[in-house]
Amino acid sequence: MELLSLTGNITMQDDDVTTHIHVTAADNDFRVFGGHLVTGEVQNLAELVIRIIPGKVDRISFESLYVMDLGENQ
Repeated sequence: MELLSLTGNITMQDDDVTTHIHVTAADNDFRVFGGHLVTGEVQNLAELVIRIIPGKVDRISFESLYVMDLGENQ
C-alpha cells in the first residue's frame, strides 16, 4: 500500500485525544481505496505536516444543527 493522502484533525474530547482522519491509499495493482482511518502502521516513511491551531474545538451532533427549509417562504 502507498499512502496518497491523509487529512483530518487531532483534538481533545472529554480530556482524551481523539482523531478524525481521512485516508487515500493505492495498492500494487493501482487500485485506490479511501475512507476513515481506524488503525494503521507505517513501514517505511511518511512525511506529515501537522499544523497547530490555537483555541478550543467544540464538537456538536448533527441532530443539534439547524437545517433551513429552503421551500419555506418562497
